[in-house]
Amino acid sequence: MHTSALELIDLRDHRDEAFLWALYDGLFRRTFRIRGQLEDPSVWIPLLWARPEPPEPLLHIVVAGYHLREPGSRLVRGVVFFEFYQESACGFLTYLAVEPAFRRQGLGRRLVAEAIDRLASDAASMGTPLVGVFSDTTDPRDASREQESMDPWERVKMLARVGAQLVPIPYVQPELMPGQGRLRNMLLVAFPAGAEPLTTLPVRSVRAFLSEFYRACGVNAPEADEDFAAMFAGLDDDVIVLHPLPAS
Repeated sequence: MHTSALELIDLRDHRDEAFLWALYDGLFRRTFRIRGQLEDPSVWIPLLWARPEPPEPLLHIVVAGYHLREPGSRLVRGVVFFEFYQESACGFLTYLAVEPAFRRQGLGRRLVAEAIDRLASDAASMGTPLVGVFSDTTDPRDASREQESMDPWERVKMLARVGAQLVPIPYVQPELMPGQGRLRNMLLVAFPAGAEPLTTLPVRSVRAFLSEFYRACGVNAPEADEDFAAMFAGLDDDVIVLHPLPAS
């Protein structure tokens, strides 16, 4: 039992490289194990403590826990990593993790809400509304997936509880780090960027975000990329109707 209130701090506003590496070696590596989904602090540092030029995003890492500014006694309970893409004015939640003993207590929802609030502030600082908030996750129906610390069906249920909807396109995650390869067993999801429920998204917004994301991952001409083109090949309308996430 903790008598102090749960803290949330954004490492973008609190430069502490030792804390970042401890977070990586602790909750992060225990939660995320699939090689093609992993980055590390050598990638995060220039995005977190600088203002990179587009298409590189602004990175935030919001940590939840107790005594977070005290290295000898800090207790991390959850974390959300998220990026603001400056050209498309979209956010991308890259990693969300909660310690197993603290799941199903509303902490994941609180972290997602904090991320969306901060993304909206990033957009407002550029004089624009937040256009969209995306994430991706392993498709739990893919029997060939690697072992994860959290069952993929449980992860999808958690995302649904915090408001995620499926973007029904044949999404391919670009290579995050050289040599990892692209992932084709992933789902693209979207979150409400405001108070209203999310049911559709403009095709142009999804395309603009994914183009910027692909370029940030080293694909210089997404429009000429076969995987990128295939994601939008069957869309005849101006909007994408979102679907509920798959249920087991």
